Amino acid sequence: MNLNRKGVGEAMMFLTFFFIVSIVAAGIFWGVQSFYGKPYDFRGVHADVLAERISDCLREKGFSSGFNLSICSIYVPAEEPDYLIYVNNSKGEVFSAGVFDYMTQCALAEKNDAYARCVRGSVNEGDTRIDYVVGVNRAARRAT
Repeated sequence: MNLNRKGVGEAMMFLTFFFIVSIVAAGIFWGVQSFYGKPYDFRGVHADVLAERISDCLREKGFSSGFNLSICSIYVPAEEPDYLIYVNNSKGEVFSAGVFDYMTQCALAEKNDAYARCVRGSVNEGDTRIDYVVGVNRAARRAT
């Protein structure tokens, strides 16, 4: 029985070539999909971080009628009003910065994904309770 094995090596090289081309094509597809696909949503994380900084500042420095974000070393750009910081205490003193409509959007955030993501919290300062609401609606941006 005479088996002619002349073309077997070329067939094996074709399978290897096809496998490598498939891996490269899948990598290109995944890269394009991740870059041009749905943007990442960091609004909730941004609101958590900002709320933690506000909470730490309120614990350290307290809350009075002269409260300002610069006291807390928090910089939020005024030219892009896509945030809400609302602080009030049981004495009736109130501080608010940003878009006040986000208070309503915070209550409806589960119904619409385009609404702001908010974090609510409170801090006790002696016998005074300080409540705060931090909301962020900054859209995810791509570095293109």
